[in-house]
Amino acid sequence: MLIATDDHPKTIERMAFTVEEFCVRNHISKNTYYKLKALGLGPREMEIGRTRLISHEEEAKWREARSNPKGDEAKRNAKAAKTRVALAKKAGKLAVQSDRHPKAAWIKRNREKQIGTR
Repeated sequence: MLIATDDHPKTIERMAFTVEEFCVRNHISKNTYYKLKALGLGPREMEIGRTRLISHEEEAKWREARSNPKGDEAKRNAKAAKTRVALAKKAGKLAVQSDRHPKAAWIKRNREKQIGTR
């Protein structure tokens, strides 16, 4: 935020952000924010009237905690990673079996060449 007069331009750093601003700053959707909050993984909020704000310090603590998960969160992340790997392997196997897979096109071309040379 820029507060300026003709004689003294000053820049003032924001120290707290709305939920929407927090989400934009951290590249997450509001839906993800509220899911994390429901799991107890959201940042601590301040209530000023009807507005919820997240301080700069709490944002930093939240990012640190998400970067270094512990306990149940670490277990959930490990389980999700295993699931992603299993799904990726399954998708890879199905892709190779597809007629549209590059390897399938290569096999088809080579078979046509072999048939043509006989």
